[in-house]
Amino acid sequence: MSASDEAPTPITFRELEEKLADPTIPDVELRRYFIGDRRRSRPFAPVLQIDRDKVVLEPIDEFRVQGAFAMNWANGVSRLRRQLRFDRRRAFGEKLPLVTAEGDSWFEFPIMLSDVVDQVDDRYLVWSVAAAGDTVQNMLATEREYLEAIRRNAVPKIFMFSGAGNDIVGSDPDGRSVIEKVVRRFEPGRPASWYVSTDAFNERLAAVERNYRQLFETVGREFGDRISVVCHGYDRAIPALAQDDPRDPLWANRDEWLAGPLGRLGIADAVLQREIVARMIDRLNEMQKHLCGGNNDGGVFRHAYHADIRGALPNVDDWADELHPTDAGFAKVAARFAPILSALV
Repeated sequence: MSASDEAPTPITFRELEEKLADPTIPDVELRRYFIGDRRRSRPFAPVLQIDRDKVVLEPIDEFRVQGAFAMNWANGVSRLRRQLRFDRRRAFGEKLPLVTAEGDSWFEFPIMLSDVVDQVDDRYLVWSVAAAGDTVQNMLATEREYLEAIRRNAVPKIFMFSGAGNDIVGSDPDGRSVIEKVVRRFEPGRPASWYVSTDAFNERLAAVERNYRQLFETVGREFGDRISVVCHGYDRAIPALAQDDPRDPLWANRDEWLAGPLGRLGIADAVLQREIVARMIDRLNEMQKHLCGGNNDGGVFRHAYHADIRGALPNVDDWADELHPTDAGFAKVAARFAPILSALV
């Protein structure tokens, strides 16, 4: 049994705050004090709550807890801990290559999973402004945050970017699944490609492409050839339909984000569900590769690179939920980034 699996002695809320404020304590050691909030979690935006069996709350703590654990609490704490860790490592003279990161929950999954940035943290010093739940539009609505992040520590050679998952298979601000808005209802005999050959999906993908073009153009204009952008298009996620599916995430119902929405469209076959999601992911990757000329012949932007994650996570046990890999799965994803990052530094 590992240390993180042992039943901990309950601690006070103040002691938990002290642990969270200590960047030397790894996130995996803090997982024991939290549970997921399935009611408020959204695709690419898990919400956590204190496990009250493991953290003792005094009456005076209740008001603070209710305020602290609003929707973006986990994002804010995780980002701050990561940035404190970065500054501490710089202060102690670590000479690893600098990388700046912006992105969604594949780059910032609060506490409960070791995401891509966590996986490369032993080889690079990563200053991250990523936040779970972000759409590409939100991340790029203002250029200030990611440009300031790039400039903060002197311009690094690499800017890692993760975005678009929430835009095409996530949920909209109205709470409705994007899948239910862009995928056709079931008709017998139709191939997977037919279900995503809709004006609604094409418009979503075109909007994502415009945002990626804006990102690449802005970085190129501001920094020239001093920095390269490395992005990715996720792997072909697996809807949780089979009864023996082992996934049981704390932060979401097993079939909440893919199998559930597809089922409400009348698409009940597990193979067809998986093929539809794969086609959506393939089209996103194809668009990105067309833009990323750094490692794709004919790509539009020479300073943009595409990490092709497809095929890295072929099995259900590679996935913690319908949209996020396990810790080991994220390690496989990071391995796809590794040769690109290594060549650039």
